[in-house]
Amino acid sequence: MDSKVRVRTIVSLHAAIPELVGPLAFNRVSLDSERYVMARVEGALKIINLSKPGEVASIGMTADAATLVDEGKRVLLAVRQTEVAGSNYSTKIQVYNMQGKTKVTDLTIPAPVTYWKWVSVECLAVATPTSMVFVSVPSGDVAKAFDLLPGMKDMKIWNFTTDSTRSCMLLMGIGKGEGQ
Repeated sequence: MDSKVRVRTIVSLHAAIPELVGPLAFNRVSLDSERYVMARVEGALKIINLSKPGEVASIGMTADAATLVDEGKRVLLAVRQTEVAGSNYSTKIQVYNMQGKTKVTDLTIPAPVTYWKWVSVECLAVATPTSMVFVSVPSGDVAKAFDLLPGMKDMKIWNFTTDSTRSCMLLMGIGKGEGQ
């Protein structure tokens, strides 16, 4: 059976975001679901709705990472991790309402954030080197879900899932074994 793959260009990122200079890289550009592309450029986060590629939303700030939730109505930004004292780091997280262009909340996680994922419109799952926590948005209340096993400290986490009651959870990642 002869099957062909059809490729279609939806948007040229360099044309839609002229500030996006040079090659595309995963640390600057991300596909956030099948609906949105986000690009971090100097001093701003640009968001392209793929159903309306000519309309580019912009938030004037820098961030290490970003993700959308609630059908693109809210965006979560992790702003630079900062050293607090010695080798202790914290991560500043901000949530914006994209429709009203307003900040919903400003949170500080007292540890480096290694992974995050929206588990509902009001709850963010956050992994640190030692634990997995749930952060309520916009209140900022933090509840520990579980401690990570010591061998998971240096793992690269790539997914987290939970049931609706948050009683059954699965954290997935990859890491080097002993001696590798």
